[in-house]
Amino acid sequence: MFFPIVLLTSLLLPGVNPPATAPAKPQNVSVLKYAGVSPPKPELPKEIPPPGGKCVLLWPGFQLKPSPGGSRFFFLFSTSFQLQSQDLAEDQVRILRLSAPGCSAWQKHAWRDLITRFFQTPIEKVSFFRDDKGTKLIVDFLYKTGTTVVKPEITHLPFLNYYLLMVDFPAEKSATTNPTTTPPATPTK
Repeated sequence: MFFPIVLLTSLLLPGVNPPATAPAKPQNVSVLKYAGVSPPKPELPKEIPPPGGKCVLLWPGFQLKPSPGGSRFFFLFSTSFQLQSQDLAEDQVRILRLSAPGCSAWQKHAWRDLITRFFQTPIEKVSFFRDDKGTKLIVDFLYKTGTTVVKPEITHLPFLNYYLLMVDFPAEKSATTNPTTTPPATPTK
């Protein structure tokens, strides 16, 4: 007799969770249109600060390029600056470092890392820092482990009264594609 009462009271005690039910599936999930910077499309978000003045990184971004492929990292600045680049290596870690003297980054968007490890690009992630003196913006491109270090094409140009820096990497060669391999010969009859 005592045993069923204990089971019954444990089910009715306050604070005991009822059995979970399956959550309802969402209906008609709306996906908003991307409202950020995406060159070469000449549209900018309304929320960014106006061009000119002190050098500020306003918007970092990443794109996969259409055929023949490749990837692009782009950075919208408020004004032009002198770019410095440096290749860093230690053991298996490879980094392309770009420095922008006299620049800072906009707090709202520009300090977030760009994580690209799951995309077809040789870059694992891009990180943003300030130097020890706080006078230089540093942009580090961390190469994926085991990836051949590919030199990107770096271009910068005026863009709607702003300054656009683009870092383009060529399409990665697939491990399954080997252009020197010839197809097997077909038997002749």
